[in-house]
Amino acid sequence: MAPTIHFILISLVALTAIFLAARNRPPKRGLESWLGGIGAALLLSLVALSLSMHMCTRGTAFQQWFVPALSVIVVWGFVESRRTRLIYFTIATILAIGLSLHYAGFVHQKGWIGNPGSKVPDAAGKTEPQWHTFLTGIYRYDE
Repeated sequence: MAPTIHFILISLVALTAIFLAARNRPPKRGLESWLGGIGAALLLSLVALSLSMHMCTRGTAFQQWFVPALSVIVVWGFVESRRTRLIYFTIATILAIGLSLHYAGFVHQKGWIGNPGSKVPDAAGKTEPQWHTFLTGIYRYDE
């Protein structure tokens, strides 16, 4: 169930960014709007990474913060309303942190792993990608 929730939330943050970008005309601010989005995405990435990074072979969150960071760049570049951009940034940051932390804990449970090439004794060579793996980075393995 947890990988499905990861898939839904990651998809939702990306689809919301696409919806907001399609609904708005690109602002006349020019390059500074894109640079602001890149700066906001870097901030989101650094915060999510610093809170969830650990040196372990079972897997490290990537999609859980990378997709929200890219989505922030899109929203920052296409949405004129400062309020909408800040609300979206706040939600995307909270989501990235939550998903990254949950991922870090989830891949340490029996039966799940984030790195299919891991040398973890109970998972070595037995990993199977699931329907959600392309977006979540979570693999199943037989115990």
